[in-house]
Amino acid sequence: FIDEHGYIHDSNRPFIYGSPTNTNGSGIANSMHVISSQNLSFSNSRITVPVSGVYHICFNTICDDGTGRVDAHIYVNGGARVNSLNDTNTSGYHYRGMSISLMLSANDYIQFNNNDWYDYTSTTQQFWRTASVVFLG
Repeated sequence: FIDEHGYIHDSNRPFIYGSPTNTNGSGIANSMHVISSQNLSFSNSRITVPVSGVYHICFNTICDDGTGRVDAHIYVNGGARVNSLNDTNTSGYHYRGMSISLMLSANDYIQFNNNDWYDYTSTTQQFWRTASVVFLG
């Protein structure tokens, strides 16, 4: 419906939010504790979009303690669309926040990569690692 301010409200808008990780400690997320979703799901290390349109993608993650460079990415159809890294001369945990809005086609897929996942043995809700995808229209 359209409210009195002209905003469109659609409860069936594709959306997913959860805590991704890779249970091996690095690489593309192969597990996601889904906290909420509507018409989107995580399967086979991917979120596949059902319809063409603009999607907003967010990925927040933390890398384990260390001093070397660690990369993290948002991938679309197997290619990096957002890259992040840390300074190689700093020690400690490295937080990343990434987001992008993209025009995607039906059946395009999204993946989340971290070369050093924090607390990767935990596949439950973990707010240091969050990802969301929402269809904007």
